[in-house]
Amino acid sequence: LHADTTLPAGAGEAVRSTLARADAGAFSVRFDDRPRLARIAATLYERLHRGVYGDQAIFVTREAFDRVGGYRPLPIMEDFDFVRRIRRAGRCVVLREAVTTSARRQRAHGEVRTFLTVAAIKLLYRVGVSPHRLAGLYRRLS
Repeated sequence: LHADTTLPAGAGEAVRSTLARADAGAFSVRFDDRPRLARIAATLYERLHRGVYGDQAIFVTREAFDRVGGYRPLPIMEDFDFVRRIRRAGRCVVLREAVTTSARRQRAHGEVRTFLTVAAIKLLYRVGVSPHRLAGLYRRLS
């Protein structure tokens, strides 16, 4: 759970019931001050790509975590990499219940810049750019 993210009421029961039928899961996400582009981007990403990333409070069974070798020591995209491996090995569910996360990055750097930076990093990762190079790019763009 990220330090700037809060769980919804009933999160514990949602996690328990999900892990009774799946290997892993995550919550949907909403932002604390609802920046429009960030909200739209998160919703589209979740729905179109079934994407799961760290802001969504990923949870997993110990068995599935061990089966895929846990988190790799990557400087960026470790959450994306982990969930991709979990999905190949089992079932990952995105809940309708939403965590609330800080929009501080959008406030600090602007919604459009933040959205484009994150989209570029994800695209470059998918086409094989090293996470070490991406971490440097992310720092420069952020």
